[in-house]
Amino acid sequence: MNRIFLMVLCCTLFFAGLYAQPIADPKLIEQRVHAELDAWQQDPAQLSFVARHFPEVRGTVVADITLSGKGRIETFFLSETDIKEPRFLEYLQKQVKKHKLKTVLHKGARQKVRHRFVWN
Repeated sequence: MNRIFLMVLCCTLFFAGLYAQPIADPKLIEQRVHAELDAWQQDPAQLSFVARHFPEVRGTVVADITLSGKGRIETFFLSETDIKEPRFLEYLQKQVKKHKLKTVLHKGARQKVRHRFVWN
């Protein structure tokens, strides 16, 4: 009986450690969000799609992004941009909102992050 109890306890603790833990530090959340969005932007599939459908796009986009609990992006507002292609801006907004981040906040928490996207 004790062996079964210990085995169940060990498995429970092991699997509990695998799941993402909520982060409380706003600076750490902001760093992780920037890293994840930069990695998403540099993804080869993403780069080839943009190069194929929007070859003339060059410049920067600064966006205010609101995150919620489990890494979901709730809002995406354009703060500044020097890109004048409305189809590309709409595409960017839809793709970023569809993207699920690995950064997890506490339940019910929200955080606003300003991110800069750069296309050369």
